[in-house]
Amino acid sequence: MVGNAENTILNSTFRYNNAYNGGAIFGGTNKFTISNSSFSYNEASNSGGAISQTVGLAIIDRSIFTWNTAVYAGALGLSGDVKITNSVISNNNAMYSGGLYYEGEVVWDHIIHYLIMHNCDVENNTAMVRGGAFGFDDANVNITNCNIVNNFAPTYSTVFAQNYNTNIYAVGNWWGSIYGPDDSVWNAVQYFRTWLSERVNWGSQDNGNSTEGPGTNGEVIILAVPTVTVTVTVTGMGMVTVTAFIGVLVLVLD
Repeated sequence: MVGNAENTILNSTFRYNNAYNGGAIFGGTNKFTISNSSFSYNEASNSGGAISQTVGLAIIDRSIFTWNTAVYAGALGLSGDVKITNSVISNNNAMYSGGLYYEGEVVWDHIIHYLIMHNCDVENNTAMVRGGAFGFDDANVNITNCNIVNNFAPTYSTVFAQNYNTNIYAVGNWWGSIYGPDDSVWNAVQYFRTWLSERVNWGSQDNGNSTEGPGTNGEVIILAVPTVTVTVTVTGMGMVTVTAFIGVLVLVLD
């Protein structure tokens, strides 16, 4: 994905992809939207186990990033203006920044891009060196109403940030303890008090968006081969419409 295009990914699943950067998706684009999609078991030998993108604006909603691997940014390596809502980033692994790495830009001593996260779970991510959940550089960051728990790295177990060019607002999150976050947050985050005293069930909140996760209605799974169209009833899944195109079988879960 390159250039000034606007790219949209809806109701899709990316599994077992690998690349040097961006195990599933790599590139740069003007506007990048992901909704109701799942990225798992993708691998990058450098950065962005699932996605490595430079964007004008990225909107990620109702999506899951799990079990992705890279050297830098286990799941997501992003730069530009980014908004992530109603999503899960869990069980990803990297040497640096186990869950997400975000880099903004400094122009004339001003940080000009932002990352916003709201209603997200960021948990059980691991970095072998630093930044179990997050790595930030030249960044304006706003994180609210999220569960950020059980992330690990030998140093900076939750957050690694370059303080001199990073502004982080992370008030109103659950850090896994009534006593608040670990030392990496205290040392790197400027604003994080007050924190929540219990896990937030953001999936049940009415915030104007659907809270159905990937793998429910509308998921598209690209599988394989012949040309056929049938509708069947699967126990526990309801009606499943199967539409095949030449060489590709697409399942749409109703």
